[in-house]
Amino acid sequence: MRGRIFRGFVVLAMAAMLIWGDASPALAAETSWSVTNPNADGSFATTAGTLTLVNTDTGVTTSCSSAPLYGTLPTAAGVHELGYISHSEATDCTSSGGSPAVVFIAGEVPLAGRSYDALTGRATVDGVMLIDSVVSQPGCDYYVSGTLRMTYTNSSSELVIDDTSFTVTYATGSGCGGVAAEGDTVGVTGRYTLTPAITLVAAPPRFTVTGGNADGGFTTTQSGTTVHTLGDLNTGNHSRCSDATVAGRIPNGSDVPAAGIGSVTSASLGRCTQFPDNDGVFTVTPVNLPWRLDAVSYVATDGGYVSGSIANFELSVSGPGCSFSVTNTPYATDWRYGEFNGTPDVLLINLQRAEITNVQGCGGGFNNGDRASYSNAYAVSPATLQVTGR
Repeated sequence: MRGRIFRGFVVLAMAAMLIWGDASPALAAETSWSVTNPNADGSFATTAGTLTLVNTDTGVTTSCSSAPLYGTLPTAAGVHELGYISHSEATDCTSSGGSPAVVFIAGEVPLAGRSYDALTGRATVDGVMLIDSVVSQPGCDYYVSGTLRMTYTNSSSELVIDDTSFTVTYATGSGCGGVAAEGDTVGVTGRYTLTPAITLVAAPPRFTVTGGNADGGFTTTQSGTTVHTLGDLNTGNHSRCSDATVAGRIPNGSDVPAAGIGSVTSASLGRCTQFPDNDGVFTVTPVNLPWRLDAVSYVATDGGYVSGSIANFELSVSGPGCSFSVTNTPYATDWRYGEFNGTPDVLLINLQRAEITNVQGCGGGFNNGDRASYSNAYAVSPATLQVTGR
């Protein structure tokens, strides 16, 4: 038996995996969303809910008149993954034969915005793949997989599960005849009212910068939050680097566009040692300054942080018998400012798509086209600098 069986009940346990990054649905990847949730921790619940599961091949139906949902939809801007459903335990359920039933949703089910109708204020939430969800009722246990599809209307705070069907992938038990078999289709519908009232809107993010210096300037010191590292992810050749600092500008303003919200105007990146395949000390020199900081998204939870890309980041690295460059293809999370690992006012640079180029020597420890790693965290001054989004 592949799941925990509750005899006399119907159990639907949803273990979710969101296909994201480069493999995400094209429309979801192209649409950025703003979320407004009055709860500071981003939590939500439902004041009412109904849920129905229908095997369209056998006609077996399970209906729940009380199906609360719980989860998180944090205040955010410029995001694609909106939050998640954490769990639900539905009571007052009955199956076709009149047996008492319980429907239980367990495990985080990520919610990704799919499309938005501005005239109706209605969002389509999609992009979640459910794998090996289990349904159990007397004499029959079966697993289903599929895609959850929902709509949410801002004016009514109503979340509706519709146009959703799962496929039975595994069924076992002497009572499965006429209940479920592999390949059957199970339709799912539901209706919920969210509390507090949450707003979902598909729109380019705008940002507010406060607490900075009059000229927008900021300085940094090395943060103890993380270790400054540089390396080659293909060969495993990594280093630890000495104290580094950057300085730049993030000017105060309201309704600030994402592009060019700030810049790094100077950088002292120090020296790197402990390359396992190369002896000696390597000097790291910034290239193409100023580096432009583009904001991409803001999330209010975890102390609040803004993330973005660095358009023209480049390093020149040189040491005994080895030199190379690190160039970057901008990505949404190249940098992050706000709270990090419980520490506020931290600027984290953590490149996601950096590449090693212009290799001279290096004995195979670094190679053209290898993926580079670069990560460093800085404590920012003034500490009053704050960036939020909407």
